[in-house]
Formats: sequence, C-alpha cells, structure tokens
Amino acid sequence: MDELEPPSWRALEYVKQLVQKIRPSAGYLTTIGDGLIVLEDDQAVEAGNDVPVTFIEAQDFDTTSATHARTVSEVSVLIEFNIPFDAGIDNPKRLAHRGRYDLVRALMVKVTDLPGFVTSLAIDGGRLLSTTDEQAGTRFAIAQVTARVGLTETK
Repeated sequence: MDELEPPSWRALEYVKQLVQKIRPSAGYLTTIGDGLIVLEDDQAVEAGNDVPVTFIEAQDFDTTSATHARTVSEVSVLIEFNIPFDAGIDNPKRLAHRGRYDLVRALMVKVTDLPGFVTSLAIDGGRLLSTTDEQAGTRFAIAQVTARVGLTETK
C-alpha cells in the first residue's frame, strides 16, 4: 500500500488484500481471490460480462471524533461479488451464497492484525440479489457485504 494515499483508499487496498486470500486452498468455498477484484470500475469494463467480478468501493463516512491534529472516522465499504448467469458456472445463485459466506469470513480479522491506520473492521450487513444489466443483456447473481472500517487520519 502506498503510504502517501489517504487512509480511506489504503483501507480499500487492505480489504482487497483480504479478499485475494479467498481460495479453496486457504479453506474457503470459492475462488474469489483468483478472480478479478477491482477498485476502479474501468477495470471491470475491460473484463466484459462473462466472468465473475468483485467490486470494492467506499461509501459513507462518519466522523466519530476530530481535533486540530487527528480525526477518527468510519467508512462504509461495499464488497460486491457479481456472477454472470452466462459465464458457464453451475448454479450462480448458490455461488453467490458461497461468495457471501467467504467474504464474511475473510473480513473477520483480529484487531491486533489490522494495519496501524485501521482501528476496527466489522461486518455491517449484506444481501443477495439477482439483476439484469439491460444494456448488456446479461443477468447477474450478486452477493454484497458491507463492512465498517475505522480510520485514524493525522496531520
């Protein structure tokens, strides 16, 4: 992780590192970690609509305390595992359930193992859904997990 980047971006990179560990050889049910994991949407466009893609993005920020030299905040991070129905995968909805389960387990990290700028990491919610991208004409099974990441930002 580039130390010059803001803590919120480094938090996304840290979550990506956790997601990259998801593979059966590490005790998980899916191979999410071997697939395309993107922080920038244009990376997914290059992949097309026929491979699973995991998106990681920051959403809402809440400041819990602030002084002239330090701010403590929480950022909501959405991790979304998209499985196209026409990717040749047997039972994409079951894979979405497995993906959600793996994502939740990958985000279970001891506080002592968090990087210095991260004060906490907790699962905040999630959902499973199916949707159709009308423009591409592709149907997707989707697993979403939301986590709250505590950050310390200093001057």
